[in-house]
Amino acid sequence: MKYSWYNKYLPTIKTARIHIPRLVKLLKKNDNITKIYLWGSYAANRKNASSTIKDLDVLLKTSLCPEDLLAVNNNILSKVDDINFLEEQGYNPQAVKLSNDLNNINKSFPICLDWWAMANNKLLHWGPILPTAKETDLISENAEKFAHTNTGKTKNEVKKQSEKCNWYKIYQSYLNDFFSDMPSGWYLSSEDNSEKILKNCIKRLPKEL
Repeated sequence: MKYSWYNKYLPTIKTARIHIPRLVKLLKKNDNITKIYLWGSYAANRKNASSTIKDLDVLLKTSLCPEDLLAVNNNILSKVDDINFLEEQGYNPQAVKLSNDLNNINKSFPICLDWWAMANNKLLHWGPILPTAKETDLISENAEKFAHTNTGKTKNEVKKQSEKCNWYKIYQSYLNDFFSDMPSGWYLSSEDNSEKILKNCIKRLPKEL
């Protein structure tokens, strides 16, 4: 396997910056993506090249209806080429194609990608999320405490790459267990202030990397 799991953990801002132009190029191939943004930890720490990030949050603006995206989950992606089946079952083939394209990019990209979509001013996330930012922060704090308990170190105390990988593996295992009963697919966030969200994004890619 070209990219084993530990190569996807803790890239630096500098490392991520190298790969973003290729990511943007891949995303621009899909006609249903109207704008591409970066946000989250990369956007917040982009001036510090040595800062590490857990993953790369990518926010895509799309002309698709949020309801069409919410209908798509991981199980339906295998039908991406069966247009007749999708239409007969009430799926939007373009929503399935977009989801499948993102899934394929994730399989080969050397950095973990966290997909977000803004459709009709609704914020969606690929994969289970908690409804509010406050709840999301709380589960993340609990995952950090779990990793601390199992390694004896906080996130900021681990220094060696092998220790960091192990710490984040335990951190991720807590999150995986928490969301284990929720299927993969698009989930709707209760965050509805699109102007506030976009204000914290990197908008002009790749110029502002």
